[in-house]
Formats: sequence, C-alpha cells, structure tokens
Amino acid sequence: MKKVFLIALCLFALNQAKAQVGLSFLHSEAVSSFGISTNPEKRIWGEGRIDMDVSEFSPEIMGFYNFIRKEDFNLFGGLGYRFKLAEGPVIPAVGFTVKPFEKMRNFAFHAEGAYVSGAVDGDDFLKGAIGFRYFIKKSK
Repeated sequence: MKKVFLIALCLFALNQAKAQVGLSFLHSEAVSSFGISTNPEKRIWGEGRIDMDVSEFSPEIMGFYNFIRKEDFNLFGGLGYRFKLAEGPVIPAVGFTVKPFEKMRNFAFHAEGAYVSGAVDGDDFLKGAIGFRYFIKKSK
C-alpha cells in the first residue's frame, strides 16, 4: 500500500510541476518496474526505476544515450546499477521506443534488454522488458 501511495504522490507532484520528464512502466516475466526519467527525447538521459514486486524493493538507476533519434522512433543504449535484489551493474542495456500514434506524440511503446553482472548470488542474468512511456512536457 505504501508503494501505491508513493507512486500516486510522485505522479501528482509531477503533474503539478509540469516537469519535463518521462514516466515508464516496464513489464517482464520476472518483475515489473515503474520509472521516472529525465527528458528521454534528448541525446543523453537518465532513469530511476522501482520494481513493483511486493516482496522486495529493488531500485535501479540507469543512464542512456540515444543513438538514433527520430520523430517516431528512438534507439538507445546505456548502463546502470541495480540495488538490493539481484544487485549488480547493468551493462549493457539496449532498447527502443516507438511512437505509433501521430496525435499522441507524448506516448510511446518501449522495449529493453539488459545484462546484469555480478548479482548477489554470483549469477549473471539477462533481463528483458516491454512497456510504455509517457512524456510530460512543460506547459508553455
């Protein structure tokens, strides 16, 4: 319940501030996560994520570089670090966003794959996720 309240509070604060950020939801077979990013349309951007697993709280911090930036498609790569559950560096992470709706340019589908090295139990693993991203622009 605390996580739901925290997410709702963050969404309300971002909406009130009209911040220039992206919100994302990524789903994988293992665990889903909610993320808040800097402007994902810029060449270099970052994202903080929180796993939505009720039994564990595993934050992840990522830095990305958009290799291809088009109006309706971005291809990016990056690295980061995952804390607590399956802790370890995330190198590399590769993904893309696609904006399929011309009238909804703030909405995008998102897919990403990453390699997590040196996890707590000593096992490296691959993780993949699909989801969506919404970009909140500053009011003019």
